[in-house]
This record gives sequence, C-alpha cells and structure tokens, in this order.
Amino acid sequence: MYQLHYFPANASMMPHMLLRELGVPFELVLIDRANDGHKSPEYLKMNPTGRIPLLVHDGKPVYETAAISLYLADNHPDAGLAPRIGDADRGDYLKWMVLFTNAFQSEFRAGSMPMSSSTIRPMRTP
Repeated sequence: MYQLHYFPANASMMPHMLLRELGVPFELVLIDRANDGHKSPEYLKMNPTGRIPLLVHDGKPVYETAAISLYLADNHPDAGLAPRIGDADRGDYLKWMVLFTNAFQSEFRAGSMPMSSSTIRPMRTP
C-alpha cells in the first residue's frame, strides 16, 4: 500500500491525482508543517531533504514530486498513464510530467495564494 505524506499547497497535487486516477489503495498522512513535522527525526529518516511530499511504498521512500509521479505511472503500466520505455512518445511524456510538477504546479500555487507586500522580497543583484 502507498502512503502519501503531504501538506496542503506543498507540491502534493500531482501524486495525489495520480493515486486517485490509478484507483489503488493509499493513505494520506498529513505532515504538521506548522510545527516542523517535516523536520522531525522520523520524517528526515525517510526523506533527508525534509521536503514535502513523500511517498512510501512497501516501506521504501520516494521523494521529489516529479520522481513520485514518474514512479507511480511506471509502477502501474497497465493503467496506460505512461508510454513504455522505448516508445516514441516517452520524451513528450517525461517533458510534460516534469513541467507539470515543477512549473505548472508552482504557478497554480502562486495564483491561488495571495501575497502581501510583506512577503515580497527585492531581488539581489551582483
């Protein structure tokens, strides 16, 4: 069974959507980010980066959103979510998976969370 360790608005959207699409049993484990749950010794033992999300499958951790998403799609080839290695469409698939998990998702988060002037920091110039 899968466990998806998540916190709202912390790059968990894609892995969560894939788990639902696959229809496989999984458990959502809310990480208490407000109290530094992602920095706890237990969490850091599974994910030394301390980042969210984290997928645990059969006791083995997978972290980084793109890696989790690719792992899930590749781990369920019969679902047809990923072209097989060697397929001419594999490059486009990899491009869109990485783009979604690294670019689109962050834009979605930025657009859905208003920023106050106190959170905007000037860029440093060399």
